Amino acid sequence: MMKRSFSQPITIEGKSLNLGVSIGIALYPQHGQTENKLLNHADEALYKVKTNNKNGV
Repeated sequence: MMKRSFSQPITIEGKSLNLGVSIGIALYPQHGQTENKLLNHADEALYKVKTNNKNGV
């Protein structure tokens, strides 16, 4: 399988598509010891990335 970077556009049926990736990361146990706490912290981190510059971690 060919590895493709998200920064490069892909072409599907003659249309060029630009993809972006933003990731929110929470670490156990620093950011929570339950699923809900970890998911909430990861969601907060993702929101922060999206409001600042997108395409980040």
